Amino acid sequence: MRSQRFSIKLRIRKTGEFKKILQQGKKISTKSLMIYYLPNRFDYSRLGISISKSAGGAVARNLRKRWIREAFRTSPLIRGRGFDIVVLMRNGFNEIDFQSIQEQLKGAMEKLE
Repeated sequence: MRSQRFSIKLRIRKTGEFKKILQQGKKISTKSLMIYYLPNRFDYSRLGISISKSAGGAVARNLRKRWIREAFRTSPLIRGRGFDIVVLMRNGFNEIDFQSIQEQLKGAMEKLE
């Protein structure tokens, strides 16, 4: 059975990579998320997440990061597409739920060029 983990190779972790995507990438806005994306040289997409401290305490921020990673991991729209994607959560959306995040990410992924 394959592991259900969100692999390290699918994560964007370096500050320079984040900056490059935010500066050079295209942007998709949803109600509570800002999604920046840039084609990469891989045959898979990678994800970076940033949620400001104003979105709540560490427990709340980490929960939302897990939800975003899970929505990304389970989305069939992303598999096999080579994009670097950075998701920023807008301030003021502390009460968002997993279903809303999943729907917003799905809608945004359909718009990727």
